[in-house]
Amino acid sequence: MKSARKKHRGLLFLFFIILMPVLLLSTCALGEIQNGGQRNGDGLRTIQIAATGGFHNYFLPWDYLSDQFYGGGSLAQTAAAIRELRENNNIILIDCGDSIQGNAGDLFARDPVEPMADGMNFLNYDACAAGISDLLAGSERLRKIKQSLDAPFIASNIDIKPSDSPLGDECAVIETKNGGPRIGVLNFIAPGDYNLNNLNILDPVESARRVIDAYQNQCDIFIAVAHANNNNLISDLAAACPEIAVILSPESYNPENSAICDLSLITLTAEFSANRWNVLDIKREEINPRDYNPDPDLSARLEPYDLWAKETVRAGIA
Repeated sequence: MKSARKKHRGLLFLFFIILMPVLLLSTCALGEIQNGGQRNGDGLRTIQIAATGGFHNYFLPWDYLSDQFYGGGSLAQTAAAIRELRENNNIILIDCGDSIQGNAGDLFARDPVEPMADGMNFLNYDACAAGISDLLAGSERLRKIKQSLDAPFIASNIDIKPSDSPLGDECAVIETKNGGPRIGVLNFIAPGDYNLNNLNILDPVESARRVIDAYQNQCDIFIAVAHANNNNLISDLAAACPEIAVILSPESYNPENSAICDLSLITLTAEFSANRWNVLDIKREEINPRDYNPDPDLSARLEPYDLWAKETVRAGIA
């Protein structure tokens, strides 16, 4: 079953909520994206970015604690939508986080590769961001997730105490085809009372300015994931870092880890002129993975995790 898609044009200087409940999209003034990096090529380029978020360990549409079908979406259903997108498009695939905590996710904490990471590797994600709920898993488990992911695991303003070593990558640099712009993907989490033990949240705006300055010559267009937790992070990032073309953010911190899995397709039109890439236009589409049947190939790959989780939970209940 295919979902109806809704097309929207980007708005200048304004923040606006995408019509899906999970993501919020911000765009800066078009035409202001620039840096000192040089790229061969000219003319227009279209870059399509598929952004997912809020899986909370629903890799298949099954709730293990209630032992019943789950209607909020899943990675396997999102995979079916992504497969359809890839039939006619070269897309950059980004997960915005809040993916591993929830739905009995602790059952897989000791597995070398957890089902969400396995599924994202199968789908060839280009970048995966840490979400607020993901941080509750702790630094050891998150390091394991980072090592098991084929894609960069981005946490641009999170350090591990007391060593102050970074939890993840500060920036993922993604090359586009045919001499197109290099996309830098960042991820920031707003400070809050999350009980994170040995994880330290650095000032996100200061971190954004530092990371963008460090990667200015390696990236032509920056995209940021921002876990704002209902504070001013999104507007502060946009004001301090005009290099950021798009800000993607989960709507709010969800301590109950309930998933509403969603997918947005962002289309950027950029032009190479005067020795830099300029973003001319931004559009977005809302795609509802809950209207898709689970992708059969990914479902088969994840079936062993599913069967083991059901058996384990049912044995515990009995």
